[in-house]
Amino acid sequence: MCDRQFGEVMSLVIRVINFIVARALNDRQFKTLLDEVNNYPGLLLHSNVRWLSRGKVLSRFAACLNEIRTFLEMKGVGHPELADTEWLLKFYYLVDLTEHLNQLNVKMQGIGNTVLSLQQAVFAFENKLELFITDLETGRLLHFEKLSQFKDACTASEPIQNLDLHQLAGCTSSLLQSFKARFGEFREHTRLFKFITHPNECSLNTADLNYIPGVSVRDFEAEVADLKASDICFTCGVRQNKQLASCSPAELPSGEGRHGETRERQGETLHVGLLARQKLLERQNKPHQHVPVPQ
Repeated sequence: MCDRQFGEVMSLVIRVINFIVARALNDRQFKTLLDEVNNYPGLLLHSNVRWLSRGKVLSRFAACLNEIRTFLEMKGVGHPELADTEWLLKFYYLVDLTEHLNQLNVKMQGIGNTVLSLQQAVFAFENKLELFITDLETGRLLHFEKLSQFKDACTASEPIQNLDLHQLAGCTSSLLQSFKARFGEFREHTRLFKFITHPNECSLNTADLNYIPGVSVRDFEAEVADLKASDICFTCGVRQNKQLASCSPAELPSGEGRHGETRERQGETLHVGLLARQKLLERQNKPHQHVPVPQ
């Protein structure tokens, strides 16, 4: 239901943009109109290829909405939906929601992200969706800037008008359930992801380890027993976690094949990482030895 309704909103936006931008004469005339009014850079063509395209298109369309209505009237093109309160309610909701989705997409792109950081980004957005639902149900709209402005304008012009925000809350709830279903596998392996940074706080079983072939269960369990009993390891791990949390993605170490690693390679990386941490701790406990520098 929600997909169909918001699909119709997006479809109309794309048709209007194509009428204006895809025709050279209309594009020049519309830019001239914008220059006379507020010198806004204009509309963007929608592309299904670019994952940020939809949010940017909607944001630019909302900023130029008054000028778009004026231009369509000049051309004799009728789109009464652009002045319909119910359509505009869904439109401004879509503008704000796609902006939040774009922020999530940006966090999940680029070099330096780990599966743990991606998991945290998704779970954090699910928490935000729950917050958005409450925001819509109460009518506060603290997290829906464009929708809030539209609501205030409607209230100022027609104080008795009642906007159906509960319908939008229901659509947000559907989106939340979709997220939980799509990223359900993340939850199944939460202990595995958390163990990498907090080995003293969680335990793993054979099923967790089978998810990353290449790890010897026998050796892994023996190493974990040593790690959990080591106060030095715990202190060092806490310090390393704080240092990693303060680093930007550009400051994290990079290597070839980071995004193309197989599960076997990831298992080897985890296994080697635990061994390296243990060897480092053993070296720190040894007396300092002078290493001769080659002449």
